[in-house]
Amino acid sequence: MGIERITHTAKSAIKNLGHRFGLELRVSGPRSRPELRLVKFLNHHGIDLIIDVGANRGQFSKEIFHAGYLGEIVSFEPLPNAHAQLIQAARPFNGRWKIAPRMALSDRAGLAEMQITRSDTSSSLLEPTKKFVETVSRVEVVGRTSVPTERLDVAIKDYLSAAKKIFLKIDVQGFEKQVLDGSKETISIIDGAIVEVCTDKLYSGQSDIAEILDVFSSEKFELWDINTVFRDPDTLRMAAVDMVYFKVPGRES
Repeated sequence: MGIERITHTAKSAIKNLGHRFGLELRVSGPRSRPELRLVKFLNHHGIDLIIDVGANRGQFSKEIFHAGYLGEIVSFEPLPNAHAQLIQAARPFNGRWKIAPRMALSDRAGLAEMQITRSDTSSSLLEPTKKFVETVSRVEVVGRTSVPTERLDVAIKDYLSAAKKIFLKIDVQGFEKQVLDGSKETISIIDGAIVEVCTDKLYSGQSDIAEILDVFSSEKFELWDINTVFRDPDTLRMAAVDMVYFKVPGRES
């Protein structure tokens, strides 16, 4: 019996044992863990700078660093409390993780009203829909605050001098198209992106997934991965996904 067959048999036995107790057991690795898979992609493409838009308290950046990413990150976050915690979170990384001044990224410079939800990870420049709030109580708006806005093309300029391969992460709760509209110069120089997009109506006026697909397709990016971020807890319908893109040199538009 070959090594591969033995390994496959052992994995099947472990899965079957888990199923007997109502558990889903998986071997930990890039095939089963999206963050490890993403780091594998980043290393494959030689990414040395991640632009983290919608950083909250730094959950994404900490996860990626701990999964083995060796480059640098610059994070953007508009909420005052989350931004203060973000600064603290970045300190142990010895300059590899930079925090931009507090702002929301948009298609224009100015001021905007941020909707602060009970769990601030769902806070947005857009209002959660009534259905979303009724289904998931943690997205109820409990406060509002005015935040400065800027285009990414302007905000990122001071952080690009040493970067050779750039990756863009966007997690802005339905506001993706406005961020991308303010990032046209940046899109032209990045090598990849991960964008969280709603596939169900979660925020009033949210970006349409077709708009996001068009932006990256028109710029010669190819879709490398899709991961479910949120499902409706009642129907189990997929309601938000992470889409991972990379630019492929020489691809014809």
